[in-house]
Amino acid sequence: MDCAGRPVRKLPTGKVTAPGAKQVFRGPAFSDTLALREETAPPGAGPLLRRMTADGRRVGAPRILASARTARESDVAALPASARRIADPLPPTATWSDRLVRLTDGTRRRIKAGLHGADAASPGRCG
Repeated sequence: MDCAGRPVRKLPTGKVTAPGAKQVFRGPAFSDTLALREETAPPGAGPLLRRMTADGRRVGAPRILASARTARESDVAALPASARRIADPLPPTATWSDRLVRLTDGTRRRIKAGLHGADAASPGRCG
């Protein structure tokens, strides 16, 4: 995530990435918000991502197959009909939180200005 406490991101062609650990908050009617993990959920929304491992070990009890299947079926059924279509589905889109947008834009400007050196945008490198 961070190199020496500063946000970094990859700058691949044709792909948008954002720095920092993130969370997705789901509100009514699939109004999803992509935010930084430490942000507070928007009103009426709840977090989708849960920590599954820590230090290479599972956190919590494993999910029983039947309950995982039921949860998946419920999640799919809750999708809008346009997203469940076989041909040309329209997936719900997420908006980005203002804080994530500001961090992403600021990181992009610093990288392009060369303030972090040439290796800052390289995957797996901390320069």
